[in-house]
Amino acid sequence: MNALKDRMDMLAKTQSDLDKKAEEAAGEQPLHPSAHRPPDMPDELIEMRIKARDRVTFADMLKNADWYPAPVRAWNEARAAEAAAIKATWDEYKARLDEQQRLIGWTEKEAEFDDVVSDHWDIGRSILEIPAQTVEGMAVKARAAKGIGLLELTGEAGEALELISADIMRLAGGAA
Repeated sequence: MNALKDRMDMLAKTQSDLDKKAEEAAGEQPLHPSAHRPPDMPDELIEMRIKARDRVTFADMLKNADWYPAPVRAWNEARAAEAAAIKATWDEYKARLDEQQRLIGWTEKEAEFDDVVSDHWDIGRSILEIPAQTVEGMAVKARAAKGIGLLELTGEAGEALELISADIMRLAGGAA
């Protein structure tokens, strides 16, 4: 398990280095669409929209959006165009980044990393499935659980598992 962990760490470092190269080659990263925060609608347009809403029926609203006053529609269309432009810019960047990652071998290394992570997980889970016969055996299981990240819970549950694991390791004299 330690050899796989070392391999995972080495591949993670390699991936990080390759990712930095690909990002540099892809050019400046634009704003991600999910980070875009359009401005709030101006108060006068909000008032205009509310007055228009009060003059139409719900059925009219469902039929079409033309019940909005022209300035409100224009503002909404401008925000939609802005969001579309940000998304298009991001999509172009992402395509360049994907191509750079492919060219430098990042994609193949990522598949190799995924395989090593899966092997590491499978071995750790196999260790956990074997019933412990001694405190030392429990320590081996505690190390395996920690090694595959099962003790990385937050809050009281995570703290409890860490304390139990530490007690097992202490009772086993650091064995395993």
